[in-house]
Amino acid sequence: MADLEDATAFPLVAFASTVQFAPGERPAFPRVSSRMILASAGGAGRVEVDGTLLDVVPGTILVLPWNHAVRYLPDPDDPYVVYGAHLIPHHDADVPVELAVPHDGAHPLSGASWRSDAVLGIGSGLVVTDDGARPVLMTLAKLVAQVWDRGEPSVDVARALGVLLVAELDARGVLPQHDRDLPLRLRRALTWITADLSREIGLPELAAAADCSPSTVTRLFRTHLGCSPMSWVLDRRMDEARRLLSTTTLPVQQVARRVGVADGFYFSRVFHQRTGLSPTQWRERRSAP
Repeated sequence: MADLEDATAFPLVAFASTVQFAPGERPAFPRVSSRMILASAGGAGRVEVDGTLLDVVPGTILVLPWNHAVRYLPDPDDPYVVYGAHLIPHHDADVPVELAVPHDGAHPLSGASWRSDAVLGIGSGLVVTDDGARPVLMTLAKLVAQVWDRGEPSVDVARALGVLLVAELDARGVLPQHDRDLPLRLRRALTWITADLSREIGLPELAAAADCSPSTVTRLFRTHLGCSPMSWVLDRRMDEARRLLSTTTLPVQQVARRVGVADGFYFSRVFHQRTGLSPTQWRERRSAP
């Protein structure tokens, strides 16, 4: 969970806005270094996040992963209007703040070591929810966007907005495996995954746990969680890795094994992709005095 009283770092909102998309407008960005909260206020369409297509209707809320690729596909007849807020969960306190968000690898702030993701209760992967399940998050997304719509705020205000968003994203609420709105077979698969992340987890094992075919379990994940089964597994593994790196002194290779990744090089590469930091850098940042 994010430490809101960490004197060495703080969260902030680096940009936000209310956007009414125009018919035929389809912008795409290859690498966005933020945890973006995208909340639909009206209209319809789809959004493609890291290759996954998602339907967007009024009330849809998406929380996008760090360093995500995104493409907006508004409905040509009824293009959506969205509140967008770019959250930087971790910004080193000893580095001056620039209120800007890299949208590709060429931006001067892309890969900046003083900006990174953080351990949040909502997890590190793509989150698909709505204003019925997360009404406070919808309210905050609207508030943050409207503050920025009046003009760029002060750094103090940007930080205060970041604290509000992190506090809400840290509120775990109902874990997916206990959410009775999800199909029973999907909940069985999620419970089996989270019970022991160190074991081998593949589609055959998930299908057996859910008592259905591999194609059915894949469809359940994509329909209800907005991602493939193995992407969800990897997100949970990286969440647990960040927790272990922040709260234990286990060597990185042992952390990798604890979360079910035997290849230490692959573990470090995926961890860096998800957080912007190596496992060692992550640990150093979280243990700094």
